[in-house]
Amino acid sequence: MISSPRLEYLLSKRNNFNRQLQTVQDELDATADVTVKETYEKRLNLLFKQIEEVDQEIEIRQQELREQLTTRETNRLIEILEANQDQWETFQQCYQTTIFHWSSRVQRTVENVQSLVSELKKIIQGELSYTALEEFIAYLIDKTSEPILVSDLQQWGSQYRPNIDWGQLYNQIQSQQNQQLENVQPAILIAIIRSDEASTQSQEDATYYQFNAWLIEDVERYQKQKTGYHPLVVTGSSEAKPCLLDELLHKMPRFLNTFLAEQRSLCPSCVNYPQIHVFLPVELLDLAADSWRLNSETDLRPEYLGHDHIVVTRCANRYEGSYNKRPSWLRLWKRYQNLLRESTKNVFVSGHDGDLIALLDKLNAVIKPDKTDDKIVGLCITPSPVDSKTLFRELLGFGLPIVVWTRNNLKDQMIHEAQMAELLAACCLEQLPETVRSKRYNARIRENSPDRDIGHHLSLLWDDPELVPPKTA
Repeated sequence: MISSPRLEYLLSKRNNFNRQLQTVQDELDATADVTVKETYEKRLNLLFKQIEEVDQEIEIRQQELREQLTTRETNRLIEILEANQDQWETFQQCYQTTIFHWSSRVQRTVENVQSLVSELKKIIQGELSYTALEEFIAYLIDKTSEPILVSDLQQWGSQYRPNIDWGQLYNQIQSQQNQQLENVQPAILIAIIRSDEASTQSQEDATYYQFNAWLIEDVERYQKQKTGYHPLVVTGSSEAKPCLLDELLHKMPRFLNTFLAEQRSLCPSCVNYPQIHVFLPVELLDLAADSWRLNSETDLRPEYLGHDHIVVTRCANRYEGSYNKRPSWLRLWKRYQNLLRESTKNVFVSGHDGDLIALLDKLNAVIKPDKTDDKIVGLCITPSPVDSKTLFRELLGFGLPIVVWTRNNLKDQMIHEAQMAELLAACCLEQLPETVRSKRYNARIRENSPDRDIGHHLSLLWDDPELVPPKTA
């Protein structure tokens, strides 16, 4: 702490009042005279008031000294870092690694040392035993190859953080982060929506679509705190311009590989593949997003998005203000959250749109969003839909959050029905997206050809109302 004659005087004054207080209290306890007691009590009250006033002065002065110390230590740290500007790339790497682990809205890119330190100091420490700035310094001491920088940082630490062993702190952080990274689940949200303005202005009778995407570093953190997300499409860029669907799908492999590379760059230590959530208008829900190809057409074996990544379809129409079945959708999703360990087959109803009216009547009889004891939250459409556009428009009216179907039928309809039944019986409800991904992955085997395995054709609507694009979208 910075020395302060004024603070020393105030503390001495406080001690003097304490001694007087004890003396008066002893004298009060020793006398039986009522008049004398009243005099002592008045003196006590005066002393209490004087102590309160001096305590307030002490607190003000201590706060001033803390601020001076903070300013001094911050300025010294900035001096050290600015004297080593040739290490700026290492600074940035350590900064990115640090902020990834903290649930705070800070700038992801910083232009200079002052802004770097300023952003780190904004992060609230919470229940951890160290601050974000201390974590950054621990990373920097470990990563830099400049011995003078290490020496200066250690000297800074001995003066301002004497209780910290930087090597021990680094190991502690690494251990904690490795445990956390096992549970981090990133996601990429992709939105393809109609551009009515571009479609109207077009000389041809065609529908234009707008494309957007966001990276979510960790789904759980994003849902709770709405932090840790990054736009992947720059506003006003060529990628953001409305275009025809065929043109957009032709560009999709390039977009996807760019997005996945960005995710790996921002979250290099993450052990989980990002989930892919594709938001589509109702007329495009049958789009085969899981079959978007990642590798070259000349490669021997195709690598599709749905092989390693959980790919789910989302209905963009549900996020429009005109969707009047939102309460039913939210209730059914809440019901899903209470049925995570239930076998999927027990919470699904099966049907087909060959007789659409009969299917709608069936759904109307079994789906009761307002009844807490009901279990139905999903629909299995089998065989493949006859008219997917009409079917999904009608399904919107029930608020069902989960639907599984195939875009094409197998040659043998009995095998098709058996594989769909096996899919629902194979897992609990919570594991359905991963089970669908595994089925898609296994379709790579030569003997599981497109006419013999539903893994080539599976679509999964998994409409989580708590995982949506940022409000800025």
